[in-house]
Amino acid sequence: MPRLSVIPLLRKFYLRLLLVGAFSMPSVSFAQDFESSLQNQPRIVKLTLREAVNFVLDNNITVKNAKMDFVKADTAELKNLSQYAWTLVGSFSKTKTTLPSNNNNVLSGQKISNDRIAMGFQKQFQTQTFFSMELSHTRFDSNAFETAAAAARLGAVGPLLAAPPQYTDALTVTLAQEFLKYSFGATEKDRQKVLKQNAVIRRDELVDILSQLVVKTLVDYWTLSVYDSQVATFEKLEKNTRNIRDLTIRKRNLGLSESFEVNQWTSALTQTENSLERARLARSESERNLIRILNVDPSSKVAGITDLHEKVPTDINPERDYKYALDHRIDLRNLARQREIAEVELRIKQAEDMPSLRVTGSYSTRGQTFLNPMQNYVNPETGMMSFRYPEKTLGIALSYPLFDIGIKTDIRDAKLKMDTLIKQEVDLKAQIKEELENRYNSIVAGAELLETANRRRDEAEKFYQGVQLRFSQGRFTAVVVKSALDGLIQAELQVAQARINFNIDIVRYDLARNYIFEKFGVNIKQIVDELSKTDLESVVSQPGK
Repeated sequence: MPRLSVIPLLRKFYLRLLLVGAFSMPSVSFAQDFESSLQNQPRIVKLTLREAVNFVLDNNITVKNAKMDFVKADTAELKNLSQYAWTLVGSFSKTKTTLPSNNNNVLSGQKISNDRIAMGFQKQFQTQTFFSMELSHTRFDSNAFETAAAAARLGAVGPLLAAPPQYTDALTVTLAQEFLKYSFGATEKDRQKVLKQNAVIRRDELVDILSQLVVKTLVDYWTLSVYDSQVATFEKLEKNTRNIRDLTIRKRNLGLSESFEVNQWTSALTQTENSLERARLARSESERNLIRILNVDPSSKVAGITDLHEKVPTDINPERDYKYALDHRIDLRNLARQREIAEVELRIKQAEDMPSLRVTGSYSTRGQTFLNPMQNYVNPETGMMSFRYPEKTLGIALSYPLFDIGIKTDIRDAKLKMDTLIKQEVDLKAQIKEELENRYNSIVAGAELLETANRRRDEAEKFYQGVQLRFSQGRFTAVVVKSALDGLIQAELQVAQARINFNIDIVRYDLARNYIFEKFGVNIKQIVDELSKTDLESVVSQPGK
């Protein structure tokens, strides 16, 4: 009996195990499938305006290339400084001369060997000063009076005149200075200033390119929003058209509509489905283009920007923004820099018309011996360190360009360039003022158009809802319903387009006053400083490359 009483308990135990296994295994499998499905789902990128701007600056390929060009903007300036670097120089020459046997060559010998090796360093300074120091060694050997025939010409004295190789070592210091032309380096400083300004202009142009790229990205993002609106509108149109077609079929079955009305709505439904498919394709193409610009995973999906303006921003004031633009517009600042460069270039061209007076002096202490080269360094009597046998040279070179039409032409062109840039600067200021006024007028007009489009959309929607209700009651024909539906669709599309155009006008106004980065919280100065710091660190860490 006790054993029989245990059987039901065992049955219950095994049944519970079976149920646990049956429900736990599918749950584990379902969890794994669900997790893998989440991983396979495309990433959805949805950004605000500020996030979109920062995302582009961090990830876009064009921006990355522009940053590299930004670092290379001072290439010409750095290359120009290389001419003032210390230079290690060295030379080696070997000369052997063979002459015929005659009276002229008795004293010098028929076979002469002259070998020279030298090493030193030199530097050209910006003050037009040249300095060099050279250590040289010369070996001179001649067979004069070494042969019996040559020595016999002078009798018993001849063999005494034969000499072994002669070693001459010298330490030479050379200093040269330009006294008239280039004003002791003032002209070279002007050249450096021109290269520096060109580097600043190049960097500012790259910043302007980044600003325009940001604006283009925002426009592309908003264009995607327009396509989203088109897709949503045509989906709504397709749904409503299908409902009306189905309602017309029911009315035809009741004898309240004709068969051709069903055909009309079937054709309208097909046309709407085609329009919906075209809108989806256009939206997909715009999305792929935006994914490429944002440089995200190609399998990602991009959602349109939702934080759009509906009213005129309160921080827009054309008069105040004109003053702001005069201080911050990159093209205006670069034009002012170009005018300054033209003034400096005029001074450089005028310096080229000056006479040149170059004075060069050198001092060389020498040592000479027949024993071995080391004697020229250690012998206090005849060695170089005795300074008893110096060689001193002084040279003066004077030149003056006479009737040089090329220099006169360069001076004339530099003056004309200055006048042209001054006029361009005045004209650009007027263009900026006009551009801001036109952009502001477009914003005001766009706000009015957007408000009008919203009212029209609301009225069209009310009209369509009323007509559709009465059509179901048999009061209106299908033609009236279709006309009301077409009007509603056009109103929806006009609202979306007006909203996007209004925001595009706002961002173009910000571009006109160069307020793009400030508006979206991008510290462009910090980006510039970081790039310059990176450039400097790369130069310091790789001095030999």
